[in-house]
Amino acid sequence: MWLQRGWWPLLRPWVSALPLLFLLLLPLLPGLFGGIGDASRSADHWRTQATYYSLDLVDVLLPSAHHPLWGAAINAYQAPLHPSSAGWVTTPGYLALGLALVGLLACWQTARVWGLMIAVLFLFALGTHLRVNGVETGLPLPVAQLFAALPGTSFAFRRSWRPWWQ
Repeated sequence: MWLQRGWWPLLRPWVSALPLLFLLLLPLLPGLFGGIGDASRSADHWRTQATYYSLDLVDVLLPSAHHPLWGAAINAYQAPLHPSSAGWVTTPGYLALGLALVGLLACWQTARVWGLMIAVLFLFALGTHLRVNGVETGLPLPVAQLFAALPGTSFAFRRSWRPWWQ
């Protein structure tokens, strides 16, 4: 039914590219499902990185730290929130977010997938545990459980240059 509506001309390039994509990704498949046994860094290192560099809930409310008027004050406020990072900046772009919200509400039927994707990516950016104003709340977020449950997600902890034959 959906092929009769003219979808096939739009899908044909993507469907024809799938075999090429599979061939290009073929050398990565053994490492993808091999686990994190021979990673260049330990899994604890990556958990620490995720903890230190995850988004604080207050970060999205703060204006840009590069502004000439209030940039120094924002930098001074964010420094204790991210002690292991130099130059932490998270500027959401309020005008773009406002326009996106207007578009999402105006065309909810067609844009709801994009709204869901933005919500999931924002949740991923918050990290494994919710932090508010530098305080660890202890509330676990689903990112760690999701990556532990999905097969092949340990690929992110591996050296990307490891040949498939090793």
